[in-house]
Amino acid sequence: VLLFLLLLSPSLIYAGCGNCDEVHACIERETEIDENLHACRTCKKLESDKDNNCPKFGSVCEDKFYINKLSANGNGKCLEARCVANAKMWLKLDGVTELVPKSRILCNNSEWMVDGFVVETAICAKDCNAGFCKTASPKHSTDFEPLQIILATESSEDKCATSTCANGLASVKADGSLLQDLHKSGIDVVTCSGDGTWTWTQDGEEKFVMCIASDCGPMKCPAFVNFNPILDLVPLTVTGNGKGCATAICTEGYVEIDTAGQFVKPIRTDGLICNTGGSWEATDGNKYAGVMCQQPPCAFICEYTPFVFNGPQGAEMTAATRKECTYSCPEGLSLFRYDANENAPVSIVNSAVCKSDLMYHVDSGNPMNKIGCYGCDQPDGEYTGASLDPATQAFPTFEGCVLSCPGGYKMYYYVVDPANKKQVAHLFSIIRVVGTKEFYEWYDLEQGELPYTLLKISCLPAN
Repeated sequence: VLLFLLLLSPSLIYAGCGNCDEVHACIERETEIDENLHACRTCKKLESDKDNNCPKFGSVCEDKFYINKLSANGNGKCLEARCVANAKMWLKLDGVTELVPKSRILCNNSEWMVDGFVVETAICAKDCNAGFCKTASPKHSTDFEPLQIILATESSEDKCATSTCANGLASVKADGSLLQDLHKSGIDVVTCSGDGTWTWTQDGEEKFVMCIASDCGPMKCPAFVNFNPILDLVPLTVTGNGKGCATAICTEGYVEIDTAGQFVKPIRTDGLICNTGGSWEATDGNKYAGVMCQQPPCAFICEYTPFVFNGPQGAEMTAATRKECTYSCPEGLSLFRYDANENAPVSIVNSAVCKSDLMYHVDSGNPMNKIGCYGCDQPDGEYTGASLDPATQAFPTFEGCVLSCPGGYKMYYYVVDPANKKQVAHLFSIIRVVGTKEFYEWYDLEQGELPYTLLKISCLPAN
């Protein structure tokens, strides 16, 4: 009924127009605008022809760059088509042989038009040739030089600009420091993308890629080689000026390391120089592929051999690494401390310091005389698989594969009957995979392996 009344009474719709004459004038004006603009709103989505519209070189073409939208035009809005971001529209016009680049086109008389020509097909393209990808990082040392751009041409195999360097390529950070030695990874050519980054095989992509300045500079010879941590070594101190060959020094003496990371022999030399073959050359002319530095000894000698604890199948730990008198583990491993004399529970820490009592000390906790590194695949954080006590709402937390309760709580576990729960200070866990299923294997750090894989674990108030 309401709709019927509205249709019968235009003055209800055009109340702002005043009297009936003004209402009819409003209707006529809107009808005229709609008639004028109708033909500039009815253009269909442009056909794209990637094979024929895309420039033969210097551009990356994608249909997805293209968008339609209404654009202000006179008293109303007409359709326009344009490309997103920095993409340019390449058009095939009726009666025109060459492709025409434009930033946008407008709908007119139900046809896409530009400069009086009808647009037949279009594609959006991003520039990937000169001037789009950066040749250097804003800040870089003399160890790197700007890229030399090889422009893409109609006859070139590459459609986009490329670059290669006589001494190899390196991706660098915005601050100019090394990110990756691409040459050592077997990458000798990079290609400019339509997004302003340099790309290479293996799905690599970085904003800044530069040339290694010297064929015997700091990038050529290794400052660090993998080694057995018990050897107690530190990396070389390497210097270079970008043009000459890099040099390396050790304050406490040089040590040759083989490809297996094992000690070969001490090297007697006053210094090392990198040669074009990628090896370090001593003052007597002998060449070495792997060299590390001896580090100053700690004033105290704590027991350094990794211990075997009642962990996963009695697994032997790896040795910790030393810096002065502080011991820590490589990334991904946790440092375990153990007092063999007291048969105390294992303690897990980030680092420990050897002191005059020949024990390993931490900021809080008793000193212990054994250390070792161990890792697992259990992520740190709350263990939400625990049985949450409704009254306390406290979850235990994993840190370095060790499960503990928060302060003021004690940990308990049971298998079936809560009445048979047992208190435990810490639980160590690894994830065991059998077929398509994975489950936790639990170890009491004081008692060793538990005979259960399925535990109910709770944190209950200590009082």
